[in-house]
Amino acid sequence: MKKDIFNNKISNDYKNYVKFILIFTSILCILLGILFLMIAIFYNKIDYFAKIFLYIISVVSILIGIIYPIITICLIKIYPKNKNITKLFLKEEIFVEDKLN
Repeated sequence: MKKDIFNNKISNDYKNYVKFILIFTSILCILLGILFLMIAIFYNKIDYFAKIFLYIISVVSILIGIIYPIITICLIKIYPKNKNITKLFLKEEIFVEDKLN
């Protein structure tokens, strides 16, 4: 028996959609962070402050790529408690409770 990581709070129609969004956004943020890091390291015609800014943006982007899926899954699991915050991360219509109301 498979364990549902969403605690049956996501409709069966949207479970694959949510998994795709979590994986795609994390991969995209990590790749953008690596791209910014490579630009900062290898592009020599850039100003010092712009290079520092690229380092900061790359670290923030990589951290968002790592933290976003974890926070989203935790917010889905405690969904009725923090509706407004959870709806910032995912669409409203994917939740089972909203479809019943």
